[in-house]
This record gives sequence, structure tokens and C-alpha cells, in this order.
Amino acid sequence: MSNKRAGYIQVRLTQEERAVIDAVAQHMRRSRSDTLRILALDKAEALGLIHPQSSPLQNEMDEKATSRAVELLV
Repeated sequence: MSNKRAGYIQVRLTQEERAVIDAVAQHMRRSRSDTLRILALDKAEALGLIHPQSSPLQNEMDEKATSRAVELLV
């Protein structure tokens, strides 16, 4: 039987840390957990722990740049 909680990680945060994560998540329009996953994968890539791929964080930044360019053209 699969364990439903196998994919979960519990982390203790201060109120200030949680506020920072919430602010970043809101800015990225993502959930807290998705934001932490994206940042962790980006950091792992920067440290050379995983092969360079199409980074979720880079994709997010590319989407925002494209959106801004379209807004400027309209």
C-alpha cells in the first residue's frame, strides 16, 4: 500500500520566514509548497546536483517577460 504522506516534508519556520515564503509565492502566483519546490530545484541545479534543464523558475520568469512585452505592444 502506498503511503500518502511519502511526498510530504515537514519544516519548522519562524513567522518571518513564512511571511517571506508567502510573499514570494504570491508574487509568483503559486502555492507555498510549489514555490519551495521550484526554488529547491533551481538551487540544486545551480549547485550542480542535477543536470541543467528547463528550470521551472526560468520558465516562470520567461512567462512574465513575455506577458510584459505583450502588454507594452498593446
